[in-house]
Parts: sequence; structure tokens; C-alpha cells
Amino acid sequence: MGSGPKIAHLMLIDDSDIDLFVEQKVVEMAGFASRVSSYISPAEALDSLQKASTSELPDLILLDLNMPVMDGFALLEAISQSPNKILEKLRVIILTSSNSPQDQERAKNYPNVIGFMSKPLTVQSIGGLSLR
Repeated sequence: MGSGPKIAHLMLIDDSDIDLFVEQKVVEMAGFASRVSSYISPAEALDSLQKASTSELPDLILLDLNMPVMDGFALLEAISQSPNKILEKLRVIILTSSNSPQDQERAKNYPNVIGFMSKPLTVQSIGGLSLR
């Protein structure tokens, strides 16, 4: 990428160890983020977000939708209902194997969601991300 990482802190949330491993390697190869935190449990990620200070919050979250117990939409709902108003500023890109138009439409209902990407994450796809 040349000019250094696009963001300081990226959070990955995915219930698959293999997907998380691949996503971390892709982020490293792309030089996309200075720091990456990964969560296999959306509930643990939410707990971490709710306890984080403003400076500890990620600049961007890549969120899987299809997860057991708490799926990506349940996490988005919890973030939107959180008493921590700082969480309203989080930016989320859905990273999923779902190609459902309904999922894409539903994701638009959450102001935190700024994009929708299909798995697998690649150096090209992460390098082309618009973070607006």
C-alpha cells in the first residue's frame, strides 16, 4: 500500500478460527491496520467495546453475520442500544459469506454499518475499502 496503514486499530469478529486467521494474515499483508484485535465471540467483543475507553475503541470492525448464539445483527442491535454513546461512532463493515439481498438491506438499518463485503477477505478487497 505504500503510505502506511490506513487505520490504527481494526477489530475482527468471526466465529471461525480459520476465517479469523486468514483475515488477520490478509490485513497484515495489505498493511491495512497497525493493530488487530480478534474475537470469535460477539458477546466477548461487545463486552470489550463497552469497557473500552475512547482511545481503545477500534477505528473499524469487520463483522461476520452468521454466527451461533449471537449473530452479527444481534451484535449491531446491542451496539445501537448500548448506554455508551461512544459506540454510536463505531464504523462496521459486514464481512460475510451471505449474498442475501435481505441481509444487505437489513444492514442498512444500522447507522454504524458503512459497507458490506463478501468473504473471503483479500488483499485487493481490503485495499480498496472506502472508510467514509
